[in-house]
Amino acid sequence: MNKKKDPISVKNVIEKILLNKKLNHGLLELRIKDAWKNVMGKNVNNYTINIKLNKEVILVKLSSAPLKNELVYRTDTIIKLLNDELGQEKIKKIEFN
Repeated sequence: MNKKKDPISVKNVIEKILLNKKLNHGLLELRIKDAWKNVMGKNVNNYTINIKLNKEVILVKLSSAPLKNELVYRTDTIIKLLNDELGQEKIKKIEFN
């Protein structure tokens, strides 16, 4: 006997999957890395070693100390540009290492 189930939309299935916090966190981190590349450009991205997300703080590791010093002064602008690229306010702070 076949039991028919109510159809479930793909959107609902994806939303249930994204409720998994680890998966959602990982996807957000990937989106932030893509946003960083788009906003900061190729030159800055070449000096970017790693980007990590810790709650609402992104940790950016750079290979250039002078670049790090320059970006520290532009942190507020960078946060705004990244949040605009993401389409939501997910980043509150940036820490450069």
